Amino acid sequence: MAKVSKTDKDTLNSTVTVTLEKSDYQPKVDEELRQYRKRASIKGFRPGKTPMSVLRKMYGKSILAEVVNRRLQEELYNYLEAENLQVLGSPIPADEQDILDFDSPRDYTVAFDLGLAPPVEVDGMDESTVLEKPVPEIPDTDVDEELERLRKQAGERVEVDEDVAGEDVISLEVVELNEEGRPKEEGVEGEFALLVDRAAEDARKSLLGKNKGDQLTLNLFELEPDTDETYVRKQYLDLEDDDERELNPHFQATIAGITRLVPAELNEDFFNQVFGEEEPVQNEAEARERIREHIARHYERQADALVFRAFQDFIMEHNTLPLPDDFLKRWLVLTNEELTESNVDDYYEHFSKNLQWTLLRNKMLEDLGLEVTEEEVAERMRDQIRVYFGGQADEDLINSMAQRMLEDTKQYDRLEDEVYTDKLQAAAEERLTIKEVKVTVEEFEARVEEAQRSASAARQASEEEE
Repeated sequence: MAKVSKTDKDTLNSTVTVTLEKSDYQPKVDEELRQYRKRASIKGFRPGKTPMSVLRKMYGKSILAEVVNRRLQEELYNYLEAENLQVLGSPIPADEQDILDFDSPRDYTVAFDLGLAPPVEVDGMDESTVLEKPVPEIPDTDVDEELERLRKQAGERVEVDEDVAGEDVISLEVVELNEEGRPKEEGVEGEFALLVDRAAEDARKSLLGKNKGDQLTLNLFELEPDTDETYVRKQYLDLEDDDERELNPHFQATIAGITRLVPAELNEDFFNQVFGEEEPVQNEAEARERIREHIARHYERQADALVFRAFQDFIMEHNTLPLPDDFLKRWLVLTNEELTESNVDDYYEHFSKNLQWTLLRNKMLEDLGLEVTEEEVAERMRDQIRVYFGGQADEDLINSMAQRMLEDTKQYDRLEDEVYTDKLQAAAEERLTIKEVKVTVEEFEARVEEAQRSASAARQASEEEE
């Protein structure tokens, strides 16, 4: 019968030794050989009639190695489960463990080193913990800009005759010029529309203030930034691909039409169109207040994320966990082809922080009794699909897509983690003291940008771990 024993090196490192006697694995080796014999096709012997002595000589060593290693793993993990040992990483061969000899059956003794999770208690999940929540003061200029954007979005384009402006769309009739600057005989002609603000700086300056019917000379190859002759031939002049005429870039352009975006008036129709009729807006002052609230909600989501980040930092700082560092570095080198003893230290810094947060988070989830159901994960996936389709997809299609995508274990685990994080964030905000602090929009956006950079680096490191 297999024997398993554990020796504690310290509170975070142990060695489990598994001993297999020949009688523990030989019956399985014999059974594997018999099964192989039934399907073996070896030259010189009828199928299923190969002598066992021949099979042992040819395949006995590899089958012995496979069976012994599988049995060692079974005994090891059955012991870990029975003893409820919380292992970090996975067991690895002990430093002093010799390579196993499978030339002939014998008793095998294998020592595995374990890195154990430290005991975890979390302090700071109460009202004595004060976290700052940055609240940006929204300047009137932001409200003005958004109101103007909404007016233009709801506005209409009208024909005008004078004073070309940047946001105007003009219709240009163009005629190719010769080297003397006069219309070229049998030259290329064309007509196209141009948004004045898209024109290159020099061309834009020459167009501004012009009137319908005015003429000017334009270099079509330099009319808009990042264009080339191919673009000019196709988009401006509508020439066929096989038209090989050489073009003079300079054309006489006549402004044949000007259309201008006229912002919507601030009236009932505009308010209903933009803000809806369920909670009607009556006047400009109410419209501005509604816009301010909308901008504030956008910042609110980002502010909550910053608070949770501060919460993570606080919990990590005040609940430092010891880890079996040497063991984990050895395990990382053994399980990651890109890591060596010379570069593992740089990688380990982020890895250990991520591992500590995982241990602390799991303990908080346990203490708070927070759980995530399969339906909650499925609904998170359905919500993401709805956003992707802009809320226009049929619910049957959404359900079908969600079910199929959740069959991917990585997708499921990612969404489950998101839901757990949301629940932990909500629970933390209920228990902690959140102090709102007024900041400028610029200060707020700088904090968000820094948090995003840090989160991006963390995601990249996590992907490398996988």
